[in-house]
Amino acid sequence: MTYVAPSNPEGSFVAADWASLFARLEAVGEVEAVTRNPVFAHRKTGRFGNVRVMRDTALVLNREIDLRIFLSHWVRTVAVADGLDVFDADGTEVFSLRRTEATDAAAWAAVIGELAAAGEENATLPSRSEAAACADAEVDVAGLREAWSGLTDVHQFAPMLRRFGVSRMQALRLAGSPWARDAGAGALVCVLEAARAAELPIMIFVDSPGCTQIHTGPVDEVRVRGDRLDVRGPAFALAGDLGRIGSCWAVRKPTEYGGITTLEVFDRGGVCRAIVCGQRDPGATERPEWTDLVLSLSDAP
Repeated sequence: MTYVAPSNPEGSFVAADWASLFARLEAVGEVEAVTRNPVFAHRKTGRFGNVRVMRDTALVLNREIDLRIFLSHWVRTVAVADGLDVFDADGTEVFSLRRTEATDAAAWAAVIGELAAAGEENATLPSRSEAAACADAEVDVAGLREAWSGLTDVHQFAPMLRRFGVSRMQALRLAGSPWARDAGAGALVCVLEAARAAELPIMIFVDSPGCTQIHTGPVDEVRVRGDRLDVRGPAFALAGDLGRIGSCWAVRKPTEYGGITTLEVFDRGGVCRAIVCGQRDPGATERPEWTDLVLSLSDAP
């Protein structure tokens, strides 16, 4: 989705200082948060709370609304009839916020009114570029595998990728067993259906360029109609285009609390679009039933 021009009657640019706006959203009560990418749309209904802003990053750590935000990508905000849409420098949608029937109407109107009164945003639109991954032949594969085996926290994974100059999929492919294997494009549906049947609480992460949105809890319903995937849980909905999934990888990362197992979902261009893992409290070991579920997946044909 790309942003509309200011003259478009469906929406208008507004000057939104999101670093301060997040805390104000606590007063409006229930809202719907939406994070999309070309494969998935992740929707959570709940309240903002426990907001932390640190320079160009922000965390919303309410279990209902759980976000990891990179504010440098929140370049333009468009006010529409029922909410706010946020866009990156190149016009890619980063995040959407929608009011619900349970939203405090007066508090919502006050927030939107202040944004409109501030006038149209005149943000400079910086260009965005990403470092190209090294060719396979240039990668220190032995060093990568050694570094992977030495991980003690999952948050060390992204810096490791940058250190070796590899993309995420490239790292999985080159590291191989026992850390990563291609479980095939159909693995996502298999895992979601198995988690639903076992009433196993899971976490589903979906990224846009400037936001990671997380669902934590059970999955109550999994439906597949052709290439359309619909998943529902408490105050949660995930829509996906299965035809855009290129592969799903079963991934293991060591930590000081034991191994962490994830299913990482990539589009046909090799970009990670969603990650699924078992629900785990900080400092706790992974649920063995989740580990067994992912490791039991067959290899890609």
